[in-house]
Amino acid sequence: MRPIRLVRLLLRPTAALATAACIAGLTLAAPTAEAATGAVSRQQKAPAADAPAPTDPGTQSSVVGVATGLLPQATGGTAPLSWSATGLPAGLSINYSTGTVVGTPHGTGSATVTLTATDSRGNSGSTTFTWTVDAATTATSWYLDCSAAGNGSGTQDSPWNSLAAANGHTFQPGDSLLLKAGTSCDGQLAPTGNGSATAPITIGAYGSGARPVVNGGGLTGTTGAAVLLRNQSYWIVQGLEVTNNAAAEGWRSGINVLVDDLAEHDGITIRDNVVHDVMGRSDRGGDHKGFYLSHGIGADLPVNGGFVKGLTIADNYVRDSHVNGIGLYGNQDNGGDNNNAVHNRFVHITGNTIERNSNDGIVICVSDSPLIEYNVSDLAGTNAVNPENIAAIWGWADDNPTFQHNEASNLIAQTFDSQAWDCDGYMTGACTYQDNYDHDNYGGILLNCLACGGSYHASIVYRNNVSVGDCRIISNGASTPVSFLFANNTIDCAGKKATVELPTETTVANNILTGAPTGSTLPAGPTYRNNTYVGFTAPGSDPAPSTADPGFTAPGTAGYGLHSLGGYQLASPSPAHRSGIALSGAEATDYWGNPTSATAPNRGAYGGPALGAAACTDDGSAAITYSAGWSSTGSTGCGSGLDHWSDSAGATATFSFSGTALTYYGSQSPDNGIAALSIDGGPAVDVNLYAPAKRLGLPVYTSPVLPDGTHTVTVTVSGRKDPRATNTYVSLDAFAVR
Repeated sequence: MRPIRLVRLLLRPTAALATAACIAGLTLAAPTAEAATGAVSRQQKAPAADAPAPTDPGTQSSVVGVATGLLPQATGGTAPLSWSATGLPAGLSINYSTGTVVGTPHGTGSATVTLTATDSRGNSGSTTFTWTVDAATTATSWYLDCSAAGNGSGTQDSPWNSLAAANGHTFQPGDSLLLKAGTSCDGQLAPTGNGSATAPITIGAYGSGARPVVNGGGLTGTTGAAVLLRNQSYWIVQGLEVTNNAAAEGWRSGINVLVDDLAEHDGITIRDNVVHDVMGRSDRGGDHKGFYLSHGIGADLPVNGGFVKGLTIADNYVRDSHVNGIGLYGNQDNGGDNNNAVHNRFVHITGNTIERNSNDGIVICVSDSPLIEYNVSDLAGTNAVNPENIAAIWGWADDNPTFQHNEASNLIAQTFDSQAWDCDGYMTGACTYQDNYDHDNYGGILLNCLACGGSYHASIVYRNNVSVGDCRIISNGASTPVSFLFANNTIDCAGKKATVELPTETTVANNILTGAPTGSTLPAGPTYRNNTYVGFTAPGSDPAPSTADPGFTAPGTAGYGLHSLGGYQLASPSPAHRSGIALSGAEATDYWGNPTSATAPNRGAYGGPALGAAACTDDGSAAITYSAGWSSTGSTGCGSGLDHWSDSAGATATFSFSGTALTYYGSQSPDNGIAALSIDGGPAVDVNLYAPAKRLGLPVYTSPVLPDGTHTVTVTVSGRKDPRATNTYVSLDAFAVR
């Protein structure tokens, strides 16, 4: 993963941080006598005149399917700023640290967007503008049927019958290249031509049946991808099945965007593809190019100067390959330094599932303010020929990358690393991990390796994450960050030895840390404030430590999926409730979407009120109304695993309740699909009920805290599924109300 072998060095002794030091957008309030007793110190707010003032960017226009972005500006305020947005068109998201908006719009319409910038003293300012999304202009559809007996003219009645025929045509803005469903084409798909900002070129499918297959057959080298876009702009690649297999490892990719002409290329979207069995390189063996540039889906900048502006990789499934699942990389000619001066811009990596790949799950390099969110990496490192440095989802040589709402699990043992997350070499700005979930990874949680491969330093922000069964954080001793904020995380290593290495420059605040009482260790150098230590010896420097059980609602019940962590909310009474220390610039919402308190935060990732006892309504209760299409095995109480189930798309279960929080209990299994859950008619939330092995009676979804009163929840069988699942069943075991 790194161009140099990771060496675990002793931490350098340095002076402790000042207690009010600014930490990558968050400021720790200076401790007071009040804070020393466990109460919360308050921030003194600057006058409103000091508030940041975002510049009105004017009306923004985008086109459905075209990757785009916006970099807002602001004047005033006390740096650093953090950003938020409301009203963004569907498909767009914002990087909190720079305000960069990235993504690919999903539908047409006009939206009123409000951008808000908040400075390090808590002052904020906003601007509101209109963002319109138009339909793409279309031109000619061209057809490819590799099962056709003869080569035609490219019309639907007379399709081309080979990839070579399609590659020989120069496509124009608005054109489509459509491959016949249920067919397979051998060789490389490398079409030519460029779309435009209003008229992208689309590669997709026509007809009914399985996805059309592009089988590279072992293509190798710089251009060795089964599907290749080289120095092109405004393309959409969607709906394909892609493979590039061979008997032995080599430099190979599935789908690749290659920029080697020192120019800017715009508007590339790669979405909803299945890429599998790409026999790339998992054995570095002195071949940096083959090792780093073998991808399931990738974008490579081998010549410093070229870049992609507007790149979305979304909702793809990459599995069973000897490659990085998704990789963005730069120049590898100088020993793998990969530190291109010119970076990709407006990069959005979202909704992808990476499974059983021999290398890293997702690695994003040489990009400015990339946003990596809602991705899953499972079983990274599987079948690696020479396992060395592998992590699940990480970055290198980026400016201000943000990783949020991702899940990393079951990373296979490697010689080094083996963590879920990694802030690595040549970073600048803030490397942020927030609101992520990791579990059961061999090497644990996080690697700080900022100086690996180079002397660049950056800040690290690691906050509001939940770790279950991951019990190791390590730092390369040479990787001294500018600052490192480790705050409001929940780490459950109960019964397991937990090893934590953090540099002196770290502030550890408002965390809940649990580990086995024998062997769990914390370093002496960092600044500790208001943490809960269960199984650890509380550092003497923490003015308000707690060693009491934090009072989780149902610890140890977490399963697969971001929504399965309701058991790590706080039950009343909880010593972790409202006993943290104030951090200006902290996230406004917690892992579950609850508003957090700026002046009286909780410890751990849960920021809402402490919850009362749960009242269970079993799936067999008359209080739950089922539409047609459900079956059941009986009812014996919450978490019994005896439940109702259905695979009838559109089937519903409805329950009215009075309370402030709802937990939905169900089962997870290989043949379960996605439930769409809506409360009070609001937007539906997808609850993924997939797991590789059956687990019964789990809290599969817990709502944000609701207004006190009567509410109605509806669970709908969506008919959709995780790409790893074999069917679309939805399970309902019970509802618990607090």
